Amino acid sequence: RPACQVIGATAFASALRHDPFRDARETPKLLHYFFCVETPKPDREKLDGLLEGGERYEIVGKVMYFHAPDGLGRSKFGSQAEKHLGSAATARNFNTVAKLSEMLDAT
Repeated sequence: RPACQVIGATAFASALRHDPFRDARETPKLLHYFFCVETPKPDREKLDGLLEGGERYEIVGKVMYFHAPDGLGRSKFGSQAEKHLGSAATARNFNTVAKLSEMLDAT
């Protein structure tokens, strides 16, 4: 059964502000935000072992930021990260995050 997650405007704005990979925003479909339901308790050894080809991630609060230079579809990290995060999460690329931010600013 699919879960639903509601992220408040303040938490969403904070996620954008704390993005450690702003340099990756020029290719927005390659930058992903994993919004975690709970504060993650990651198995960093397993997460680090999934990285390849210049991929990088950073966890700040309840958000994991992931840059996949070769795309998410080809990434082992992208497909397996959630099970090593210690929290359920929903991932969105920066195109979607930017659009949602515009919608929040318009309200």
